[in-house]
Amino acid sequence: MMDGVSTSNVFVLGTVNEKKYLDRAASRPCRWDFILKTEAPKSKLYLTLVQERCANEHIAGLFTREVVESMAAKDVTGAFIVNLIKHLEITYALWPEKLNEQFVLKAVERMHTGFYKSSETGAHPVGFKTI
Repeated sequence: MMDGVSTSNVFVLGTVNEKKYLDRAASRPCRWDFILKTEAPKSKLYLTLVQERCANEHIAGLFTREVVESMAAKDVTGAFIVNLIKHLEITYALWPEKLNEQFVLKAVERMHTGFYKSSETGAHPVGFKTI
């Protein structure tokens, strides 16, 4: 169906953060009719995304210059930032006293390391890391 053998009103939409992780069969030439490439948000937009996605002023205030610089050095995606906010919101609900700038910096490091951990080590599947 993806090659247009039959016609219907069904559309297939695919997304991927990094093309290098896309299956070879799904990325072969002419597989998709249209490809829209977007870049990760630039660091100057990180705070705008935080303000849009985070209603908790305490958590939003933890995105200091040092935190933004740490995320920029890792060239994080919008999805990463939204996941980080969710993690911080859960932590705030359970242990609000733990949340400070250092906690956020460590969370950024842990989440980034866990997501990009190589599967070659065999210790953990890609995307997971014991904390």
